[in-house]
Amino acid sequence: MLFLTTLSMVASISFALELNMDNVWKSYKAKYSKSYNETEERSRRLIWEGIAAYVMLHNLLADLGMYKYTQGVNEFSDLDRQEYKNRRLGYKYNPNFRGMASNWIPMETSNDQIPDSVDWTERGLVTRVKDQGDCGACWAFSAVGSLEGQYKRKTGNLVSFSEQNLLDCTRRQGNDGCNGGMMDPCFEYIRQNGGIDTERAYPYIAQEGKCRFNQSKALAKISSFVDLPSGNEQALKQAVAIIGPISVAIDGGQETFHNYRGGIYDEPKCSNSELDHAVTVVGYGTENGVDYWL
Repeated sequence: MLFLTTLSMVASISFALELNMDNVWKSYKAKYSKSYNETEERSRRLIWEGIAAYVMLHNLLADLGMYKYTQGVNEFSDLDRQEYKNRRLGYKYNPNFRGMASNWIPMETSNDQIPDSVDWTERGLVTRVKDQGDCGACWAFSAVGSLEGQYKRKTGNLVSFSEQNLLDCTRRQGNDGCNGGMMDPCFEYIRQNGGIDTERAYPYIAQEGKCRFNQSKALAKISSFVDLPSGNEQALKQAVAIIGPISVAIDGGQETFHNYRGGIYDEPKCSNSELDHAVTVVGYGTENGVDYWL
């Protein structure tokens, strides 16, 4: 009798959990406007359940002090790791690109002369957070982010520039639309082309189209640009402190990055050579003895 009662309780708990997961799954689909056919529904839910369990375990360990950042279910939580990479991680190094970039020459400054922390968002050099959608155009967003900061420093005006302009118009410089690209060809295009359009004049549509650059609506121009030595964080720190927001490439392919929510992201498996995602560094600092980049 006790055995049957125990089995009944386990079955009831399992049924209740399943019902709860059904409700959470429905809420997830509604929140992110997800819609699937019957076959895809099953496969997407299995991926989502696995990620949800992974996130819950990570956050429990974070509460115990084992991690300095938290994870969360997000709009990408129904994608497997390779799908996420294909859709979002568009930085592709092209060793054949030959532009007019200069090499970084370290400035005559000591660590004492560089601020302990910098946050260019607080000083008005960074526009709102933008969404690249299902297009591997992170390289265009990274390039535009650093350009917007320099334009603000030069003119005093914070203007949102057009990622779509770069997505549509930089194939001749070696970029490959939503399939990937680099920031240097963007800067070279703007230098050669005599400017870049504003986002208002040339809005983002998350897919490559015909180049529609209109020089009469271009504001920002580039006379030259500089490449930092790869992997040199001291040079990056100096550049961020003195110059402003800087375009960089990172390893964004780790599952922990896929589900990142908040805190200081620290992934031991992170590579400094397998770079697949472009971002803009807008600051740095130290929290509880741990250095971080913004």
